[in-house]
Amino acid sequence: MPAQTGGSKSLLETFMKTWLCLLLAVTLAGCASTTQQRTVAPAPPSVIADSAFGPPAHPVQVDDLFAVSPAMREFLNTGRFRNAVKTKGVELALAEALYRSDDLQLVYDTTITRNAADTFATRSGNCLALVIMTAAFAKELGMQVTFQNVMIGDTWTRADDLYLSNLHVNVMFSHNAHLSEVFSTAAPVIVDFVPPQDVMGFRTRRVPESMLVAMFLNNRAAEELSAGRVNDAYWWARKAVTEHPDFVTAFNTLGVIYQRRGEVQLAERSFKEALDRDPQHIVAMYNLLALLRAEHRTEEAELLAGRVKSIEKDPPFYFFEQGMDALNRGNFPVARAMFQREVQRAPYYDEFHFWLGIANLRLGDVKAARQEMALAESTSSTPEARRTYSAKLAHMRAMKGSDQ
Repeated sequence: MPAQTGGSKSLLETFMKTWLCLLLAVTLAGCASTTQQRTVAPAPPSVIADSAFGPPAHPVQVDDLFAVSPAMREFLNTGRFRNAVKTKGVELALAEALYRSDDLQLVYDTTITRNAADTFATRSGNCLALVIMTAAFAKELGMQVTFQNVMIGDTWTRADDLYLSNLHVNVMFSHNAHLSEVFSTAAPVIVDFVPPQDVMGFRTRRVPESMLVAMFLNNRAAEELSAGRVNDAYWWARKAVTEHPDFVTAFNTLGVIYQRRGEVQLAERSFKEALDRDPQHIVAMYNLLALLRAEHRTEEAELLAGRVKSIEKDPPFYFFEQGMDALNRGNFPVARAMFQREVQRAPYYDEFHFWLGIANLRLGDVKAARQEMALAESTSSTPEARRTYSAKLAHMRAMKGSDQ
């Protein structure tokens, strides 16, 4: 629901699951402020290894990232939208038209990060894709667009053997008197997925558009890596580090790609390059630590482990793994307690709710199990996962004693 936040109207929140990884995973963090201008060193040749990879299967390009398609322009020229602009102002008209359930009926899907036109065409996308599409529409309407990183801290999810850290980004747009002649409410509108009360009070930092481009490239690299297309992943990550060297997490992603290819020295160089640029980059630390241990470089590994421990006491998925171990041993009370701790750390991650529901079910609390399964369904990020949880939830609702 719309709400006033520091003079801006906060609508549906765009919770961007950007791909950040550990070992065999990728990372995305640390956004630069637009108020600070600094010279950024280019990516050193020592972390680029084109000869180790074949050409990409598809073009690696971002020129059309914010391009508005004819179908998008047609949408903006519908009578319904034009009337909404006249009565509500261009800002609210756009936000409501894009995310109202009876209009475009957008589906949240983390499978792939698309450009603006493809997101609109498929009516689906992850949070970054939705941010990009929203910004493209706002620009087409002559509005001023600002991207924001909401400093809520990292939470972790996973996809197969990739561990992913999530960064919260939203988009704000407002009337630009120099570019637009349409009616405006004058108040900036923030589009976001998370309820306003969940981000209220957190600091925000402006993110330049070039950083959004780097995030897109990094997402695509992670998606290709997750699909096992290491060769294509390299070219997306390479473009990110060479054209946006200020986006440190792309160096970590590149390191993971090298590790997958068996290029240990290149992987180490890439992780260290990330840490040279951002000494507190926790995901690069985890990746480098795993590499050092795999190489039996015990002394170096222990030194780095100390640094990691000082920054993050409990590793990602620590309580989840404890919970799974307890569940497998039949210790359901401990399993429930561990899963509850993970839900507290990451309340929007469906897998934690699912397994908490399973633990409750094993303890005979069908009502609590049903509640957690409903949360798993509502927080799931792919249509396939939603169908799975929906089927399990339907089964639980049909169980006798569901109000225990």
